Amino acid sequence: MGLESECDSFLIDDLCCIALNKLPSKYICCRVDAMSHMTDRETHEFESMVSDVLQQTLVYLKEDRRARKL
Repeated sequence: MGLESECDSFLIDDLCCIALNKLPSKYICCRVDAMSHMTDRETHEFESMVSDVLQQTLVYLKEDRRARKL
C-alpha cells in the first residue's frame, strides 16, 4: 500500500488498531497457517476484505485529521 510514504507512525498505529477491530478474528501466525486452515477461495476473500478495510479506515482517519485541523 505504500503507507510509509504518506502516513506518520501515529496514523499507521491507528490504522492497524481500527482495521483489526473491524476484521473477523482469525489466528494466523504465518502464511503456512493460512494455507493449512483456509481454502484458496477463503484466503483470497480474506485478503480482499483486509485490503478493503484498510482503505476504508485510512479514508476515515485522514478525514478525521482534516476535521480536527478546522
